[in-house]
Amino acid sequence: FTLIEILVATTIISGIGIMVGLFALDISDFGIFLGDTLTAQQELQQTLNVLSAEIRSMGPGDNGSYMIGSVSSTSLTFYSDVDDDGAINQVRYFLQGNTLRKGVIESSGSPLGYNPASEIIIDVVHDVIASSGNPLFRYYPTLTTGSESPLGYPIQTTDIRLIKTTIIADRTPLDVRGRVTFSATTKIRNLANGQ
Repeated sequence: FTLIEILVATTIISGIGIMVGLFALDISDFGIFLGDTLTAQQELQQTLNVLSAEIRSMGPGDNGSYMIGSVSSTSLTFYSDVDDDGAINQVRYFLQGNTLRKGVIESSGSPLGYNPASEIIIDVVHDVIASSGNPLFRYYPTLTTGSESPLGYPIQTTDIRLIKTTIIADRTPLDVRGRVTFSATTKIRNLANGQ
């Protein structure tokens, strides 16, 4: 072999090695991207299933409070028996930074009440995208399908009969293809008859 043949062969082998390495890197990046997207989808689906069941079963608080405590575009406080122990819990879903969190307070004391210091908070969805154009919660009055305009602020909690939750999460903010959106429209069962 001449020196030129060896250089040409080395260049070709190096080029093939670089292309194989870049291909493997692309495959690895795609795997990470796909894993992040699937994780976000799973978090959203589980959260909306639980939240919808809790909203459907709202009831008056053990301290006599109305079943919906407070509402905003990024938070919802209500009363529901989320742990199936027969006692009504105060439940709060709220956005903190880009994480949707859930706080639960058990009723206690005599007379029964909800002590904010005993709230147990967990993260339920990470990497949430929320803005004025993409509110987490929308609230609707009696006789609505959820496709009409939501109630305007300030909202009287006694007017709410249906809650639409839309969560957009993006674990890959540099690639909008990884953005995941799930939505659920839930009627409050105990208010379904216009009570």
